[in-house]
Amino acid sequence: MLRRVLTTLPIAALLLVTYLTAAPHQTAANELLHVASDVTYEVSPDEGPIHVTWQVALQNNDPDTMRSGSGALLYYNSLTVPILRGATNVLGIGPTGDRLEVNVDVSGEGPIDLAEVAFDQQLFYGDSYGFQLSYDIVEARSTALLATDSYVFLPAIASGDSADVRIVTPNDSNWEVTIEALDCPPAAADLFLCGPSEFVQVAAFVEVARVGVLTSSSFSVPLQAAELSITLRHFPGEEAWADHIQELTKAALPLLEELFGFAYQGATVLEITERGRQDISGYEGTFGCIFDSCVIGVSPLADDRVAIHELAHLWTQPFESRWIAEGLAEFMSERAADELGVLVESNQPGSPASIVELQLDDWGRSRYLIGATEADVVIETTGYYRSRTLFETLQETVGLSALQTANAAAAEIGGGIDSERYFDLLEEASGLRLDMLFLKEVFPASHGPRLDQRRDLRERLETLRPEARAAGFALPARIGQLLDEWEFDEANVLLVAAERALAAYQDALVRVREPRDIWKRIGLAGKDPDATLGESADAFAATEFSRSERLSRDAISELDGAGDAALVRVVIGAVVIVVALLVLAGVLWIARSRAIYR
Repeated sequence: MLRRVLTTLPIAALLLVTYLTAAPHQTAANELLHVASDVTYEVSPDEGPIHVTWQVALQNNDPDTMRSGSGALLYYNSLTVPILRGATNVLGIGPTGDRLEVNVDVSGEGPIDLAEVAFDQQLFYGDSYGFQLSYDIVEARSTALLATDSYVFLPAIASGDSADVRIVTPNDSNWEVTIEALDCPPAAADLFLCGPSEFVQVAAFVEVARVGVLTSSSFSVPLQAAELSITLRHFPGEEAWADHIQELTKAALPLLEELFGFAYQGATVLEITERGRQDISGYEGTFGCIFDSCVIGVSPLADDRVAIHELAHLWTQPFESRWIAEGLAEFMSERAADELGVLVESNQPGSPASIVELQLDDWGRSRYLIGATEADVVIETTGYYRSRTLFETLQETVGLSALQTANAAAAEIGGGIDSERYFDLLEEASGLRLDMLFLKEVFPASHGPRLDQRRDLRERLETLRPEARAAGFALPARIGQLLDEWEFDEANVLLVAAERALAAYQDALVRVREPRDIWKRIGLAGKDPDATLGESADAFAATEFSRSERLSRDAISELDGAGDAALVRVVIGAVVIVVALLVLAGVLWIARSRAIYR
C-alpha cells in the first residue's frame, strides 16, 4: 500500500521587487525590472553543508524611474530573493566585490524565507546591475525540506524572468541521488531552465540519501490477540524522530484496533523504516507484508498522519480493492489522529488543489511517481481524497458500528474483498440500500443494470427461503454463494429452477393431502402419489430441481387421472364380467345341446 503523493507544497511566495519614492511600493518584475539568475545548489554532505549561490543580473526597464532634474526621484534599491529556511552565513556581494546588506524575513510558513538584498547604488531607467547572494544550510527540518548528515531533501527554488538552476550532487556509490524535475524543463540531468514567473518556481526536488547507514531499535506493542514485535530503523541523527515515532506507534496501534472493530490477526513482526523517496516510489509512505512480517517505509518529510495511515494498513489487508484499503486507512488514521490530540504533529487534511472525475473502481494500481506526469499525480491525489471522503459519507449514512461490523466480516472471510463484496457486507451490516451511493462514487455506469438484477435476485431469494423452510427444505448455499460472487446469470438459473420446483411441490402437496373417495381409490390402485411426492422432496433436497419438479407434476397427474382410471377400470371390469358370463352361457348351452342329442 502506498500513501499520498509528496507534491509541491505551498512554497510559492511572490517575487517582490521594489522601487522607492518617499516610501517603497511594488510593481511587476517581468514588465519593469528584468531579473535573470544563475542558481547553483551544491548538495554534497561529505564535503560540507549545503551551499546555494545566486548570481543575479538586473536590467531596469521602468520609465517611471528616469532621472529627472526636478520632482521626486523613483528608482530601485533592493530586490527580494527567496531562500530556503534555515539558511546560515547569508552573504550578499555587489558588482565591485563589496558586501551588501541582507535582511532575512523568517515570519512566513513552509520551507522558504525572503532575503531582501539592498543595492549599493540607485538603479534608474536603463541601468543594469548584478550581485551575488550565497548561503549555507547546515541542518534544517521544515515542510518539504530536511537536511541531516545522512539525508537531504530540498526544493531547488528559483524566481524572476529567467533562471538557470544547476544542482551538484555526490557521484559515488555511497549516496543515492534523485533529482525530480517539477516546474522547469531540464536541459540536462543537473540543469533546469526556468522561464518568467511572478511566483517562486521549484525547478526540481533534490534527494540525497546515504546508502546502508540506518540505526535500529526495537520495542513491542500488545494488542487484543497478539503482540507486535517492532523494529524501528532511521537515519543517523534522527533519534528525535525515532523516539517520537515509537511513542506514536505505541499509542496508535491499540486505538486503530478499536476503531476498525476487530482484533488484529496478521503478521506479528513489523519493521518501520525511515526511507528516501526513491525507495518509496515518490510517495510519503509505503506498506507491505511478506509471509509473517510487514514493512512500513516512511519519508523523513512525512507528517504523523502518514505514519498512522501506514499503521492502519495492518487492518486493511483483507481488502483487494485499492480504494477500500486506502480509504479505510485514511479515514481511520484521521479519527485516530484526532483522538491522539497533541501527540500528533501534523496539519488537518484538506482538499487537494486539483481533482478529476474518478469512479473509485477505476482508480487503478499505485505507480512510480518520481518524474510522473501531472495528470498521474492528480489521479493519485484524487483517489486518496475521494476514498477518504466516501468513508466519511458512509459513516454519516450507516454509522461507525455498521462499518466495524462489515470490517469484521471481511476479516472473517480473510481476503479478496473487492468493491462488490464490501458493498454486500455494508448492506448486510446496516440494513440500508447503498445502490445509488456506490453507483455515484465507486461503480462504473454499466453497473446500473447489474445492481437492479442483484436487488431482484436477493429479494426473490429472501421470499423463497421461508417458503422452502415451511415445506421442510433448506435452499442450497450455492445460490447465496453465486450472489456473493456477483454471478447473477448463473444464480438466476438456479433460483428459477428452485422456484419452479418448490411451486410444483407445494401444489402437489395440497393435492396429495386432499381426502380421496372410493372412486379415486379405485383409480389409484397400483399407484402411490405420496411416494412420488416423497421422491420429489428427496430430489429437491439434493438440488435436483428439474427432477423434483417433474416428480411433483407426476404426483399431480396421478391424482388428476384417478377418476378416469377408475371409470376405465370399472368399464373393463364390467366388460370382463359380461364376457365371462357370455362365455359361461355359451359353454352351458353347448353342454346342454350335447345332452339333448345324446
